[in-house]
Amino acid sequence: MHQERVQNFFVVPRNTEKLFLFGVLLALDSFLYVFTYLPLRILFACGCAVTSSFHTRVFRRTHFYDLMVAVIMAVGTTVLWYVDMSRVYHSIRGQAMIKLYVLFTMIEIFDRLFSSLGQDVLDSLYYTAKYHPRRVTRMFLDFAVAIIYVVLHSLLLFAQVVTLNVAVNSSNTSLLTLLLSNNFAELKSSVFKKFEEQNLFQISCSDIVERFKLITIIGLIWLQSSTQDVAYGTSMVMVAEMLIDWLKHAFITKFNQLPPTLYSKFITILCRDLTGWKSEDTILDHTHHVSKRLGLMSLPLACVVLRMVSKALADVPIKLMSPSGILVTVAFFLCLAAFKALLSLVLMIYACKSGRLDDTRPKSPQSVHHHESIQRYKC
Repeated sequence: MHQERVQNFFVVPRNTEKLFLFGVLLALDSFLYVFTYLPLRILFACGCAVTSSFHTRVFRRTHFYDLMVAVIMAVGTTVLWYVDMSRVYHSIRGQAMIKLYVLFTMIEIFDRLFSSLGQDVLDSLYYTAKYHPRRVTRMFLDFAVAIIYVVLHSLLLFAQVVTLNVAVNSSNTSLLTLLLSNNFAELKSSVFKKFEEQNLFQISCSDIVERFKLITIIGLIWLQSSTQDVAYGTSMVMVAEMLIDWLKHAFITKFNQLPPTLYSKFITILCRDLTGWKSEDTILDHTHHVSKRLGLMSLPLACVVLRMVSKALADVPIKLMSPSGILVTVAFFLCLAAFKALLSLVLMIYACKSGRLDDTRPKSPQSVHHHESIQRYKC
């Protein structure tokens, strides 16, 4: 028995990384939807709006929702465009270390609060546009709330990017050490609590989203700074994040006597969300189910990425509105769409051929269906 506990303690990191790798790829697939399929849906909606005067019932309610999402993203990106990053950077850099630690902690807390609220806000806007389009006042309020939410969450994520950029670029390593210690505070607040299987599943989904956001933020920092200058700091942040996740899940499973095979069940749940297994809800596409399960809000993060990339492209000698610039943009979009389609295909093939959709597979005492019924992540 004791040998099995020790063995399980060292097996958990391997199982968690399998889950995190699959979850991060799912999050990437959902995130790329905003830059590939969503623009095509918006263009198609614009075309349907133009031709609706000639053909009846061409412009559908889902098209109207796509146009509202386009406006929401445009407003969020425009607001970020007028934020002076250099001024924010030097303002944060001039603060005391303890203030930066408190700021970074507050950003992480509010990020989770906004993420839990954002899905309900966008779902409310979708259902109002689809099922109650004549309630103009309700739709206007939902639309206004969605804009305010995306703008505030985008500003929060932008501040997180700048704060981490200050930490990894600072010559004072104590600042980076102070921010890394925040991860150990998370370890302290997690391992000494009682967790059931469904609680561990929620924590795993949250860790997947946190891992994906951290990878995205590090990529944006590399885009803004020289990779050689920030390589040490960003690698330290990433290694610390992985180490804390390993220790946290290893001790949670140890103290609560949970088997490491649970993480395989969690992958099964995500596979079923990906394929829409026995799901009658077809709100948009499979990425919506996965995003809602993980708690990933793509629109605010997409606004931050668009702002950072557009500012970086402003220094490129090729003008985007020139013929060569348009050609490069279209080629890049096609490559990105092809990569997204390939990634979706690979994930779908894995989900279908791994046997995780088969009801005859053996289950642990608490069924997979019990986790699928968790209201917070239920699609």
